Amino acid sequence: MTPDDQRAGPQAARRPVPRPGEEFPLSYEQEDLWFLARFAPESTAYNIPAVWRFRGDIDPQALAASIFKLIERHEVLRTRFVERDGVPVQIIEPAARAARRLRVRTLRPGEELDERLRLECDRPFDLSSPQRLRTLLVKASQQDCSLLLDVHHIVSDEWSGALLWRDFSSFYHELLGRAGPPLPALPIRYGDYAAWQRETLSGSVRTRLVSYWGERLAGLRPLSLPEDYPRPAVQTFDGQAHWFSFDGQAARALLTVGRGCRATASMCYLAVFLVLLAQWTGARDLAVGTLSSGRNLPELRDVAGYFVKTLVLRADLSGAPAFPELLARVRDAMIGALAHEALPFSQVVSAARAPRTPGRSPLFQVLYAYEAPGPAARFELPGARMEPEGIDLSPARFDLEFTVIDRHRDSATVEAAVEYNTALFRPETARLLGERFARLVTQIAAAPTRPLLHDQ
Repeated sequence: MTPDDQRAGPQAARRPVPRPGEEFPLSYEQEDLWFLARFAPESTAYNIPAVWRFRGDIDPQALAASIFKLIERHEVLRTRFVERDGVPVQIIEPAARAARRLRVRTLRPGEELDERLRLECDRPFDLSSPQRLRTLLVKASQQDCSLLLDVHHIVSDEWSGALLWRDFSSFYHELLGRAGPPLPALPIRYGDYAAWQRETLSGSVRTRLVSYWGERLAGLRPLSLPEDYPRPAVQTFDGQAHWFSFDGQAARALLTVGRGCRATASMCYLAVFLVLLAQWTGARDLAVGTLSSGRNLPELRDVAGYFVKTLVLRADLSGAPAFPELLARVRDAMIGALAHEALPFSQVVSAARAPRTPGRSPLFQVLYAYEAPGPAARFELPGARMEPEGIDLSPARFDLEFTVIDRHRDSATVEAAVEYNTALFRPETARLLGERFARLVTQIAAAPTRPLLHDQ
């Protein structure tokens, strides 16, 4: 979810929380993952690996020193999770205790990079140890290397990942005598945020949030997706991604309609995706998940940690609405969800009285994401170019994840991806979904006032 969608008002500045020692409570989001990790300690479903490729000359010693400085700056990378009298807490350790030597591997003849990296990422994290960051440098040649940083979701999210790579690049420049502007100071730590959350999410505030989600999601039934294979009794996490593109001119026409309805680009593509789901499933009462950065306080912008909020967007597609009417419904759903995002997802599930089963995620099975226009992440290092490596190492945490990547509004095409759980769907299904979405964008842009669905 983009900043344009996030309509939270100004927040008062927060100060660090005085606490004895280096021990803090877990945030509610961390607590959810803590219990999941205890239930399945061998699972790698919540590992967040990322790979960057270096083309040119690199200094392995400077790389290792930059990683150490990264661990010094961001306390979550040296945090361990233990129980105190049955309650989980996070304990911050010195950087020297959490850091490990940068491991270096050279690809063997015939060995594929993604094979080497998958072996590395297919290892669980021990949350009781302070090593929250796992690193590996893989050399294809002296001029072609890839660096893996793998963290557990309990201390990171997508925003945090971008911060870590930015700070890593800054440290590398500094160590080679090419220092640029200094990094912004970190006025607070993640533990402060966790303590604030515990203090503020109580009493009448919590009552109001629970009431909203209970009413909003009352009577919601799981979305019945036309699966290709029988659903396993216990949820699995093996996934693949199908990438596709759709017409950029049609997309711009669609967004023009959206602006006339006071809808963001994210809302426009979500509306199209909901039409696709309605056509595919036959349902008219639909709920999908989406993510918010959760960083409404300015003090949090440069702090690494797990801040992201999981939101449920429920939309009514009954009555054969045209696109402008559907946009109004989607806009209301998104604004309402953002205004009440402070309630942790596990408590939203409880408020909705949603059943929990081991075979599917509660409340929604499909996640929608939108990446706003902007330059692709890229850093120029002294003597080498550094760019993200396109290797899919993340698991499928939901049945389907649909992402629109709208980086350049003037491009001929817009990129998108359908990530799917391979225990449920075939690659052909993902391909067909991509084709249907592309056709819908063109059709709706050409006739936005035409009814989108035949009412049941």
